[in-house]
Amino acid sequence: MGEIGGNDYNHAFMQGKSIENIRQLVPLVVDIISSSINELIELGAMTFLVPGNFPIGCSPSLLTKFHGSERDQYDPLTGCLTWLNRFSQHHNELLRKELENIRSLHPQINIIYVDYYKAAMRFYHSPKQFGTFSDPLKQ
Repeated sequence: MGEIGGNDYNHAFMQGKSIENIRQLVPLVVDIISSSINELIELGAMTFLVPGNFPIGCSPSLLTKFHGSERDQYDPLTGCLTWLNRFSQHHNELLRKELENIRSLHPQINIIYVDYYKAAMRFYHSPKQFGTFSDPLKQ
């Protein structure tokens, strides 16, 4: 499966929509992912890799958009906006629950959740290990 929903969320944030309005998109996006998987199952697909959302609070475009936010809105270890990362975690939580529902309906199908959030956060938690600066809030 592709990264369904990421561009929808990013576009809405860049357009200045409120977090409350964008949060209402999450169940719709998860439903689209679920419907797509179910349709592919009906067509004979047996194995799926389903990616979660990246930590969008670390996204350069969104960090730029919301530059100037109060210092307490940033994670002091990563420099990422915590409220945006909580949004990503919310999407991922609803997606994982829906994938469990699909697995229970189709136990013969392999559905692998790909945790992009945790994978990407390694870069932000250990920037020196990956050759980047060490204190993101001082940049």
